Amino acid sequence: MMHDYQVKLVGTLLTDQHPLCIAPMGSGKTFATLAAFDKSDLNTMVVFAPLRVAQTVWSTEAAKWFPYLRVSVCVGTEAQRRRAMQAPADIFVFNYETATWLLVELKNRSFGKDVMVVFDELTRLKNPSSVRGKAIRKLTQGAGKRVGLTGTPRPTGDMDLFAQVTAVKGPVWGTSFPQWRARHFYKPNPFGYEWAPRPGSTIGAEFAALSHAVTPPPTTPPHVIEHHVKLPAEAQRAHDTALREAILEHGSVEEVLAHAAVGTMKARQIVAGSVLDENGVSHVTHNEKLDVLADIVTDTEENLLVVYGFRAEVAALKAKWPDVREMGSGDAAATVEAWNRGDIKMLAVHPMSAGHGLNLQAGGRRIVFLTCPWSAEERQQTIARLARQGQTQPVYVHDIIADQTVDEAVYARLRGREAAQDALIKLIKDNVT
Repeated sequence: MMHDYQVKLVGTLLTDQHPLCIAPMGSGKTFATLAAFDKSDLNTMVVFAPLRVAQTVWSTEAAKWFPYLRVSVCVGTEAQRRRAMQAPADIFVFNYETATWLLVELKNRSFGKDVMVVFDELTRLKNPSSVRGKAIRKLTQGAGKRVGLTGTPRPTGDMDLFAQVTAVKGPVWGTSFPQWRARHFYKPNPFGYEWAPRPGSTIGAEFAALSHAVTPPPTTPPHVIEHHVKLPAEAQRAHDTALREAILEHGSVEEVLAHAAVGTMKARQIVAGSVLDENGVSHVTHNEKLDVLADIVTDTEENLLVVYGFRAEVAALKAKWPDVREMGSGDAAATVEAWNRGDIKMLAVHPMSAGHGLNLQAGGRRIVFLTCPWSAEERQQTIARLARQGQTQPVYVHDIIADQTVDEAVYARLRGREAAQDALIKLIKDNVT
């Protein structure tokens, strides 16, 4: 039986030709989209999704709720994709990265009027100049229905919205991103890279008017527990040196933050506790974060979803806990099934590979961030693997933060981004309800 908010979402998907739906992570967007397709008069559904989601989620959800809908997962090698495309199916699922290949394979033809196209985790199309985004727009411009689904529409700011709106709604904001940007944004520092909304910008209100927001019943938010550590003196000095070098290279602290993921990478690796050299060998800089993780393991005796940022962290985890399982190594579907059965005590995940769409709520309720991503969207999406519909227990988020390091800048930045995104989603809800 569908919840009232899911009935509303299905109704939106059916009545709006090209709906752009904002629904919280874990609110049942996949189920509602399958239900809408099942009720529609369209013959075929084509889904674009992040790789792990494409591999596991759509076929699993269809088998659970609509077993008569045939799903063909078109990922893997070229030969595997071609075989999957030729299979008798109602739903064909692709990962975003294959879009340019698919456009060539279909000889630059667009999908027809009998096709419903679904962009799962629409923010994967936020870059207006990306090659895959352009390929997807060509592939889908003639489709009978385009559906955009996301719970985090503005992971880095309002400029993320142009390409997402264009993919779903067409050129309602024009066809030129630079012209649109020049109308609504300006550079506070003419020599910098950051853009800011012009005073009186109406982008948020315009986006709200183009979108549909669905509000599920309130749930208990995850409990966030901060674990603060102090780096050993030698590791602290190495971190400080790496950060100084980054600032000298980029010219200012502001420029480092503008390119934070790259500019602070070496410092963040040191803080994480392990650094890979040019030969791929892991060198330990400290064990402070692993010691906290060991305490969490001992204190809770529960299955843990452990979030890492760098490959060296995985090597360190496996050295201390040989049975740790890594999402992305081997069969992703089998890993998800084993986790949800409770067979995996510690599952290591990276936000880029496990941060969208995966249903992991049956296997545990605790998530530990060894290294938190710069992106608020990636953090929110990763937490939502456990804090989602079907979770029967309170969810706990353990953040391990190294004081007086770049960790503190990450958390300050995330809090600001999350607040801005929440405000935008509230604006959408207020506009349509």
